[in-house]
Amino acid sequence: MELGRLKADGREKYRERSLLKQIDNSEFARWALRYNYVDAIISTMPTKPRRRPITTATIIGLATLGLPIGSSLHLLLRHGNIWPLFYTCTISAATFLLYGYDKMQAKNLEWRVKESTLHIMELAGGWPGAMIGQHYFQHKTKKMRFQAWFWVIVGGWQVVWWAVWKGGVEEVG
Repeated sequence: MELGRLKADGREKYRERSLLKQIDNSEFARWALRYNYVDAIISTMPTKPRRRPITTATIIGLATLGLPIGSSLHLLLRHGNIWPLFYTCTISAATFLLYGYDKMQAKNLEWRVKESTLHIMELAGGWPGAMIGQHYFQHKTKKMRFQAWFWVIVGGWQVVWWAVWKGGVEEVG
């Protein structure tokens, strides 16, 4: 029981220190932290609208969506097969929500979703949702190792969708 309380206290101190970093190191903020007035610190934090910048990765990401959309529509119109489109949309929505959950956990300094889990969801076909989630939540955009694996997965899926488009895979699903 004592260990659990110590962990909770340590987590709370870490939260307080991260809040202090988000605002300037004013005398008031130091005083509020010293006397454990976290609410006072939060009330001084400026509220500004979230800005989601359009970066090169965003533009490339939007361009990579063309091939799966075109190939899915090709399968739907030529063969009447809606399953690839349905599957991709479903797994992408789940991956998008998982990114949102991980971002929420990161902000609250709670247990996070493993990066390998996020990559497995991308490999399973949820990379469009992952890309949209990265942009919307501004999450996992600065970790170069994570991004490298993400773009390798996207490249692999581009090859799959190219094969579908060229007719190498006639019936999927």
